[in-house]
Amino acid sequence: MLALVPAVLACGPYFENRLLIRPDHQLLTAPIGIFVDEVRRLPIPRVPSVAHVDNVGRFTTDEGQTAAADADDLREALADLPMDAARREALLQEYQQLRQPPGADLASFDCPADLPLEFALYARGASAYHRGRIDEATRDWRALLDLPASQRRYKSTWAAFMLGKVAMGDDGDAAIGWFQRTRELAAEGFADSLGLAASSFGWEARVHYLRDEYRQAAELYLIQNAAGDSFSLCSLRDVAARIVRGDRAGMSDYARDPVLRDLITAYMISRGAWYVGYIGSPAVPEDAVRAWLAAVESASDAPLRCADRMAWLAYQEGQMDLAARWIARAPADAPVALWIKSKLLLRQGKIDEAAAALSRAMQLFPKADDPGEHMGYEDFVAPAPSKQRAAGELAVLRLTRGQYIDALDLFLQSDYWSDAAYVAEVVLTCEELQRYVDAHDDCAMALRELLGRRLARLGRYEQGARYLSTYGGTLLDYAHLLTAGRDARQEPAARAQALWRAAMIARRNGMELFGSETAPDWHVHDGMFEEGEYLEDRRQVPATLAATPDELARAARNDLSGKPRFHYRYTAADLAWEAAALMPDEDNHTAYVLWSGGSWLKARDPKAADRFYKALVRRCGTTSLGRRADALRWFPAEADVSEPTRLAALSASARRSYRLATATPTRRNLAIASVAASGVALVGWAVFGFRRWRRRR
Repeated sequence: MLALVPAVLACGPYFENRLLIRPDHQLLTAPIGIFVDEVRRLPIPRVPSVAHVDNVGRFTTDEGQTAAADADDLREALADLPMDAARREALLQEYQQLRQPPGADLASFDCPADLPLEFALYARGASAYHRGRIDEATRDWRALLDLPASQRRYKSTWAAFMLGKVAMGDDGDAAIGWFQRTRELAAEGFADSLGLAASSFGWEARVHYLRDEYRQAAELYLIQNAAGDSFSLCSLRDVAARIVRGDRAGMSDYARDPVLRDLITAYMISRGAWYVGYIGSPAVPEDAVRAWLAAVESASDAPLRCADRMAWLAYQEGQMDLAARWIARAPADAPVALWIKSKLLLRQGKIDEAAAALSRAMQLFPKADDPGEHMGYEDFVAPAPSKQRAAGELAVLRLTRGQYIDALDLFLQSDYWSDAAYVAEVVLTCEELQRYVDAHDDCAMALRELLGRRLARLGRYEQGARYLSTYGGTLLDYAHLLTAGRDARQEPAARAQALWRAAMIARRNGMELFGSETAPDWHVHDGMFEEGEYLEDRRQVPATLAATPDELARAARNDLSGKPRFHYRYTAADLAWEAAALMPDEDNHTAYVLWSGGSWLKARDPKAADRFYKALVRRCGTTSLGRRADALRWFPAEADVSEPTRLAALSASARRSYRLATATPTRRNLAIASVAASGVALVGWAVFGFRRWRRRR
């Protein structure tokens, strides 16, 4: 069904989702949800009185976590005993050795008189358990729990929990009792260093799950999740998947159960996907979805808590009339229902009414969650439904109505940066964009830099420098060098020096000074990748969401897609050509300038580089570079940097610029490089974080 198209992110670079590429598809479909988010919004049967112990990152194995908690418990217990520090440490070491490996035979273990008995009994039971001697393990753990309360402060929860686990095989009721006893012990103040009380919800739920008692299992897993144990999410998905794969005739019973109704609906609208772009989503049979839609609709005529989600699911399945009926049963302020309503209105061509519904939904959606909860993919595909997604879709509608500033503002708010860049760089005039940026003191750094580069491309260097936080000074240097290089009153050598230095700036810093955010240069990807061109896509949008003639006319005037990618390299090469024209023939530096200008273009555009090759051979044929070029019939791969005469005609400032551009490794350079190399991984992550941060407002 076209209404259900999940986002799929394959291996490789992740590109941001763009709503302006096929906006009809983006706005008229209802993407799958995120199972984690859907579970988070489900009601909790009861608030747990215990909390999960989060040790993620501290230990690489469960055994390591258990051993550390065991040692900590004993250390705390020994601190309360009249014992000198040396004996305390020796006893601790002896106990830790005793517990390694877990299956060591402790049947004949001679317990030290000063080792608390609860630790000896638990260790002996654990040893028997790991060797498959369940009766012995049960005997030791029961003996532990028979001790006076004052003598079993640390291992009572451990023993009760393990008694529950061993009972699961043949006595589910007993297992349930022990798991409940684990929580009671923790509530009574007995130590729970492993968070077993929270884990016991999941293990008790598993007993019910294996009995096909899905309601009880789901409730306990939801409580476990509320206690902070995220492993419950896997279990909740398993419960829903098992029901969905089961007998369709039982759907009506589940539809009447509020807990299972919410859980199954959450599973179906998300297809069990953990996060945005999750590829491993289990398939949900279409007949199961249809059966579920029919079962829930017939279960009750009363308003249902999940009515908005049912509208979403019906829309995903292309059942538009059913989606409309569920919207009517949903609360008027349900943002998801309003979001789906906007899509139904768009299908009817009612753009203004759809925009009103989207605007209301955007206001009602809760604030975005912690970005880390979606594994970092939220920069590429906005979770749907969400405040971010609704704002982005509303921006598309504003654009189709010619409300360009509103569209830009909404794209920026929703962090659809590439779409915002299209409006800022291609649709708005430079003056409109400049007024917008100047009016917003908190404007995103990326937008300010986009404006600065746009002004620089127009030759408005002083204005552009104001918006380039890092490269403003470099742009002013470039402007001054251009002025000096084209001043006919100056000596040719001085002009050549200035033009050459300007060429070097354009080549080395061209992306930062002149690069377009999207096509053709793709500054948004640091020039490393390219995507489709906006203008061509905008011309092909179907009528409902088509670009206006005014938008297309504006875009045609401002569009850079006709320019070659990395167009500033051509600018740099042209400046090198100008510089060489002012320099003498048969000169090593002239040869180097011609070689450089051609080398900047030879890989991407050999035809454009050809004039440099011919000039190098014709004008500097007696130099080393000229002779090598003539012999190769093309540019040498490297210049001969050993010729001392190359720097003779350069001024001190030009020599410095030249040396920076062509430096060979020295001992100091290599030392600096070795230090820099050690931080490459950190820099890689920092660049990603910085690029994301600079887009924020």
